[in-house]
Amino acid sequence: MAEALFNYESSNRKNNDEARSAGTSPYTHIIKETVEVMDEMGLDVSDHAPKLLSNELIRWADKIVLLDESIINRLFNIPVDKKEDIIVWDTEDPYKMSKKYFRKVRNRLHRKICDFIESKGKST
Repeated sequence: MAEALFNYESSNRKNNDEARSAGTSPYTHIIKETVEVMDEMGLDVSDHAPKLLSNELIRWADKIVLLDESIINRLFNIPVDKKEDIIVWDTEDPYKMSKKYFRKVRNRLHRKICDFIESKGKST
């Protein structure tokens, strides 16, 4: 959800920022409810394949947004110079929850992403 929402908002604002999502324990497939609630916004994520977080992605990123603070404990090999680029947005994992809960998480992420992009624009 976060990757699609960020890239959608970034494109709408005509900036060149891009998000790539990955996890320390990614699901093997995209969850049906994720596809459905993103489709409600006109965003097709049905072909998204969950990816494992790699050192290459960490090096590529200007900012690293973690959706759960506990993930920091799983980032053993993160370069020291990238640690200052970590942002934590504690966000519930809606897996095995209702579609209504997926919407709630999507909407929270969307607000956080919009706020982040707006604050980034003010600092440049």
